[in-house]
Formats: sequence, structure tokens, C-alpha cells
Amino acid sequence: NEENEDEDEENEENEKDQMGKDAKSTEKDKKDLEEEKEDDEKEDFSEIPNKFQCALTHQLLKDPVVLSDGYVYEKEIIEKWLERQQTSPLIGTKLDNSEFKPMDELKQNINRWLKRKAKWEGSQEVDFEPKQTTDMQIFVKTLTGKTITLE
Repeated sequence: NEENEDEDEENEENEKDQMGKDAKSTEKDKKDLEEEKEDDEKEDFSEIPNKFQCALTHQLLKDPVVLSDGYVYEKEIIEKWLERQQTSPLIGTKLDNSEFKPMDELKQNINRWLKRKAKWEGSQEVDFEPKQTTDMQIFVKTLTGKTITLE
């Protein structure tokens, strides 16, 4: 009986400890959320941060890549540049190579910033991934039997 009472007391203490830990964890989570909300409120969403801009166009990067000159460009823009020239678009020097590397972590940071910005603005549209366009033709047969093509 004494063993059972000791076990019961130990179990009660463990439960209290766990409840205390859960309460502390919940308080910490609430505090973290409040700090994140305050950070979002302080953040200036009126302008695109420089680190999220193409070095050449100063537009928001959607698919950032880094060139051998060390600058970050929009992939589509730099591909077009490299078709015509083998020089750095910013400093004009001949490039060691025309290869570029994707900047996946930067892209993720941009997407997180865009989501915070959309939340801050109260907007639901946060998908800034490039949209695929599709060419389409529609054929319509009229009541008179004539076929019309819509593009």
C-alpha cells in the first residue's frame, strides 16, 4: 500500500511538472507569435528590400540566380543577356564563365517576405510564382454550320 501511495504521489508530481512545462511552452509560443507580429508591424513593406531585387532591373526576383560576377539576377533576364554578350551587365568585364547558380534559399526568403507582406496588407494573393501560359484555339460551330476559330 505504501508503495502504491508513493507511486501515486510520484505520478501526481510528474503530471504537475508536465502541466507546468506545457504551460511554459504555450506561453513561449504565444510570446514568439506576438514578437513575430510586432516584427511584421515594424517591417516596411512599401518597398522591395534591395536583397530581393534583380541587380540589373531592380525588380522583385522570382527566380534568382548568381552569376560569376557575384551579382544576383532574375534568371530569365540574365539568360537573355548571355545570349548576346559574355560580359557582366553591371561592371562590363568579361565573365570567367557564363554559368549561373540558382539561389534557392534567397527564393524561399523572398516567398516568406511576400507572405508576410500579403498578410500585412490583408491580401490573400501571395502566389508570385511565374504562371505558365498556354496557347489555345477554340473551334465553334454556328447554327448555320459554319466553323469559327477563336484564338
